[in-house]
Amino acid sequence: MASRPYKTSHYLKDPQDRAAYLNEVLESGDFNAFLLALKNLTETTSPASNINRLSVDVFNPQNP
Repeated sequence: MASRPYKTSHYLKDPQDRAAYLNEVLESGDFNAFLLALKNLTETTSPASNINRLSVDVFNPQNP
């Protein structure tokens, strides 16, 4: 059986998960991981709402 590619964005469904994911990456201090995390987060929402949703997730994860 062939394997399917892993997409982090498939597992970041709600704002709390996205905020926790970004916080973990930020704590690692790895700039390349941070850039990849931002890319993964942009894939979780529609293109028109990416920036707005990211700001809500990061700064107030309790407000979807």
